[in-house]
Amino acid sequence: MRMSRAAWALIAGALTWVAAFFAFMAVGFPLELRECGADPFTGYETERCALVGEWGSAAARVWVAGPLLWLLAGLSLRLLPERLVRTRRLVVWSVPALPGSDIAAQAIVYMLYGPPLV
Repeated sequence: MRMSRAAWALIAGALTWVAAFFAFMAVGFPLELRECGADPFTGYETERCALVGEWGSAAARVWVAGPLLWLLAGLSLRLLPERLVRTRRLVVWSVPALPGSDIAAQAIVYMLYGPPLV
């Protein structure tokens, strides 16, 4: 049985979605703990706490929105006519792009606010 492009894109999207979760756990969560402290009642915060916290909450929202946008992509594939081949391909391959952008955002956060790599 031959798999369609939509099936391959969904598999790639699911794998990228899982990788985005692990990227958040490996990068975003430890950075937020380091900058903002583990206990909110101690008052331990650095000046970058708000920035790292905002990046973390934005990345979490993008991660949660991934499957919802996959549903919209599937619905738009149903509604698009067959003659719009390029548009249908763009919709199909945008499925793994959203979690991929979340991984890229985590890499940017680590480069901006992480410990020095030297």
